[in-house]
Amino acid sequence: MLTLAYNNTAHTDGLGSQLQRLIGIYCVSRTTNTGFLNLGLSKIDYQGLAAVQNNKPHDDLPAKINDLLVMPSNALEMTRYADRIYAEENPALAYLHQFKDFANSRGGPTLLLLTYPFAILDLNPAAYGHAKGLIGKGTIERLKEIDLEAYREIRRPTTETIEISVHVRRGELLLVESQRMLTDNYYIGAIENITKILKALKLPFRISIHSEATNGPITISPKHLRSLNGEKTFDFNADQFKKYQEFENTELRINENPLAALINMATADILIGSRSSFSYVSACAGLNQLSIFPHFWHAAMPNWLEADQETGLFDQILATKLILAHGKYETNPGETRPNWSLNETRNSQRMGV
Repeated sequence: MLTLAYNNTAHTDGLGSQLQRLIGIYCVSRTTNTGFLNLGLSKIDYQGLAAVQNNKPHDDLPAKINDLLVMPSNALEMTRYADRIYAEENPALAYLHQFKDFANSRGGPTLLLLTYPFAILDLNPAAYGHAKGLIGKGTIERLKEIDLEAYREIRRPTTETIEISVHVRRGELLLVESQRMLTDNYYIGAIENITKILKALKLPFRISIHSEATNGPITISPKHLRSLNGEKTFDFNADQFKKYQEFENTELRINENPLAALINMATADILIGSRSSFSYVSACAGLNQLSIFPHFWHAAMPNWLEADQETGLFDQILATKLILAHGKYETNPGETRPNWSLNETRNSQRMGV
């Protein structure tokens, strides 16, 4: 009798934060055995430095993400709910169970619009496991039809190379809520620690740095970023990422199309995340075999590794065990380096489910 949906007009925000809410509410519905109605996203506010610098916001980005991300959903027939449509901002689990009883007493399909799922999921982060694989092979195939330009930015993995994605969160945090930003020491430390493990295991790897930069000075106003008080001009160019290129086999993916960035991060073998919903969604809805995150205001999933927010240091013994648990080594005659293969079906799973 009860169906949950994201109240997609109550508090619009950036792509990552809204995706975390949408996917989170889907996970709540699976956990509480209620229906789910995918209303998608109606508006995406901040869309990246490139969109601001070029004065070219992606007006069609909500429609594209709605076509791209497919989740099991009830039929979109709002009339069936009649006068049985309600809204709650951020209910607790106990309240939701009570509301199920209320919905049953109404004698007809009832829709509950939620703005946030975090009162439930921050206490039950394992529930995000229902989202695993929502971003995968099918997503890539849909992207080719939806946005060919973004599709061309999809990373082409190889079967023997470990793909490491690193989300260096910058963007609007350079101007507002800068306390959320992590220093380069965190990211570089985490990269050093994971590559040390892979080198010890003689596993080849490739690193992708996903971030944003400006092409010369840029002026941002409240129309681009509503939390900003007045206009601000700043310059944060790609030279800021030179230190990352000191790592071998490293590619800078600066100002990547947001759809491509989401998929590339979600389909990496290893994701080094940030304090970012964009990272969070990539890890919980993607196919990463190992996810490394700093302490975050949203609870981490049980299988993620927590890294020190100052040094990027994490439990290397546990990380090694997790890599070995997901891996099977096959050494060809005369070779001393094992080939990496997650399992018998790894080739079909690398890019999706």
